[in-house]
Amino acid sequence: MIDEAMHRAQDVVYGKDRAAQMRKAPGLARIRAAVSESECPVLDQAVWKRTELGPFLDLLTTTERVYVDVPIAAVVGLTHRNFSKALTWRGMLQDLHGFGWDERVIDYCESEIGHQSFPAPEAAYELKLAAYGGAVTCTNGVHRLVAAVNWLGATQDEHAVMRKVSVWYRPADTSQVGALRALQQQGAQLRIGCARDDAGIRRMWFVEATTASNVSYFHLTPERCTPIKVGSRWAAKARAWAGLEADAVHFVSEWFDIPPSILDVIANDAWIEAQLRAPRYEAPPD
Repeated sequence: MIDEAMHRAQDVVYGKDRAAQMRKAPGLARIRAAVSESECPVLDQAVWKRTELGPFLDLLTTTERVYVDVPIAAVVGLTHRNFSKALTWRGMLQDLHGFGWDERVIDYCESEIGHQSFPAPEAAYELKLAAYGGAVTCTNGVHRLVAAVNWLGATQDEHAVMRKVSVWYRPADTSQVGALRALQQQGAQLRIGCARDDAGIRRMWFVEATTASNVSYFHLTPERCTPIKVGSRWAAKARAWAGLEADAVHFVSEWFDIPPSILDVIANDAWIEAQLRAPRYEAPPD
């Protein structure tokens, strides 16, 4: 029914004959054919929604916009997956509509992308990514990104890069990331949460580390991952009601898992740091 409603809308906008031809555009079919024969491991790696990663990436605040070549293996998150229930690049490819995607789509994926728009109906603006250390998420152009990762992975390999992409870069806090990776290597499952004051102005970040025998907590501040002792939740609430200092960790409203692979990708930032030291492209337009 969703496809039928979409087709009716397309018929109204473009006319039945033209819409029928646009639905047969060969670009997506060519990408799917290449992917069906590919064993590229990147295509089967998990892709998260940005919100599933919680506040961890929000800790990195210093930004600069650059044009860089982005390894497809570094892309770990999307702003949404509302077109697909799949959790991998290969799976999401099957749910793209590909309406009006002709051969120019392939050229786009292989080109220096820069400021150009995606050559498909209703595709707005340039591809926009954000890098947190070495981990990349998409802020605009989810559908074209799924197509590009699949095509480049299938036709080149897991080392393929998207060329000259607009990226907002936030350097990783190496001390924090290193401390958290060390905890995971010791067997801890990590969750992160943010506590706010009533006005929502002051924020404090905490990590919960759970092992088979213990649950411990850490306070995250710039270049620090400090172990803290946490008292009773009820005692903390009583102290807060009395206007006294309390264990803020008890006021975290939601905890988010930190996948081990995310920390590894964040730490692997050599690919972008090298390009910042020796830029390959001019600065993006304001």
